[in-house]
Amino acid sequence: MDIRNDRVIEDEQTPVREPSRFEKFVGQILSGSFLTKAEVRRQYPYIFFMVLLMFLYIANVFHIQKLHRKSDRLTEQVKELRSRSLTTASMRMMSTRRSEIVKELERRGIPVRESVDPPRILER
Repeated sequence: MDIRNDRVIEDEQTPVREPSRFEKFVGQILSGSFLTKAEVRRQYPYIFFMVLLMFLYIANVFHIQKLHRKSDRLTEQVKELRSRSLTTASMRMMSTRRSEIVKELERRGIPVRESVDPPRILER
């Protein structure tokens, strides 16, 4: 028992080493005590300005992303409308053919009499 007590006493008497500069610096940052130094207080306006610019930059990134999503959505709508336009134009072209008009009139029961005389150009 005496030996153990001697060792404990010896351990308690060992000197505690001084923290390194890095350890002190990290301790000041974690505790926030570096913010009270005069050199740092003089830089407050510059730090606030940099924080403001950072927030503006982040807001700009979000705004650009929103515009990009809107642009993609509008591009998809344009593609859809273009295909719909082509389909409609094709249907209109088919329905305005002379043969299709005659078929539709016959289907509705409207009598159609085709002219046997060729068309003439009227002169003034």
